[in-house]
Amino acid sequence: MKQIALYMQKKKYFVVFLLVLFLFSVLVGIAVGLSHVSVLEEDVLYFQENFNFYSYHLFFFHFFVLVISFFASFLGVGGLIILAFWFYEGMSCGFLLAIFSFFLGWKGLLFAFLFIIFIKGINLFFSFFFTIKSLEMSKKMIGKYFFHYDVTKDIHKLAKALCLLLFLFCINDIFLTFLAPKIVMIFHFLLT
Repeated sequence: MKQIALYMQKKKYFVVFLLVLFLFSVLVGIAVGLSHVSVLEEDVLYFQENFNFYSYHLFFFHFFVLVISFFASFLGVGGLIILAFWFYEGMSCGFLLAIFSFFLGWKGLLFAFLFIIFIKGINLFFSFFFTIKSLEMSKKMIGKYFFHYDVTKDIHKLAKALCLLLFLFCINDIFLTFLAPKIVMIFHFLLT
């Protein structure tokens, strides 16, 4: 835990930027969710009644977004792709909070928080570090293209870190594919 705190202190500008972006995207998600309440009432009722059959197969989505951003980081634009992914994740969290709290009150808000923590939380944790590493990689590659820096040693280190994070993402998505319905079933009483 101390190493994570030291790492985050070292990358404090990236951390602050990502937290501000995430909070902004959560607020946008809340605004979008509350502005489309009348349209989404049937979807919430459907989820409430049929969540046993809901699929959490995010493996391919995460895999392709992360692989594309990984390789695009070598071109210097991977940071933008992963920032869009980070914005999307924050917006979806805000959207979940708004919709469930509007239709189900405090129980819905609690369910949305628990859903975000257990289903999205680990992916958000990994995507936080993946985003920082992708931004570092993009920054180094832009420095290489425009200022002719020698970044060979840095590229190998960052590529290893990105591969490890990509592997952890995939493991977590496989885990969620099989266990997410069981995790959500524990909190079903909040939806009634």
